[in-house]
Amino acid sequence: NIEGFVINEISSGRACLELLKSIFLFDIVLSEGKLKFNFNNYKDITYIDEQDFVVEEGNNQKIFTFTKLEELELAKKIEISYISRARNYELNTQYALTYLNEGEKIISLDLPIVLNDHDAKALAENHLLLNQTENIIYEFALGPKYFYLEPACLLHYKAELYKIISCNLGANNIYKIIAVRTSSSRYN
Repeated sequence: NIEGFVINEISSGRACLELLKSIFLFDIVLSEGKLKFNFNNYKDITYIDEQDFVVEEGNNQKIFTFTKLEELELAKKIEISYISRARNYELNTQYALTYLNEGEKIISLDLPIVLNDHDAKALAENHLLLNQTENIIYEFALGPKYFYLEPACLLHYKAELYKIISCNLGANNIYKIIAVRTSSSRYN
């Protein structure tokens, strides 16, 4: 719940939207010449079965190929600085911390928005959870049945949730998807 948004200098609409996107974790997709704002929720999930995957030649019959970020690249702490109404509009900081990885990375977000302390803490925790969860990039292929999918769409496969980062139509009507595993808490 935003109680205020401060713009200190002349900014483009795109810059303001990108800032809000990074804070509140919604997706902005250009589709059919229009900007679409995707505040994903469970009604928009596409369920994928094993037989829906297309195995490409030279892929050794693997359905998924994946790249995992190094553990040292993951954040240990997320700090969120924001304007606190409860503190008479002074700056305040909330953070979330994990001891589950060996990284020492601290991500600091200086937000020009007015938040209450509880919402800022929840925002820090959600950002940390996503940093830990969305650390594997998956590549796979689907058939023509899924040509309607676009970046930011959610896929459910074997009790896991994936968010599409990019998709391209390849040879032989193969739809190549790049996605990250994500957390259902992001979409509640």
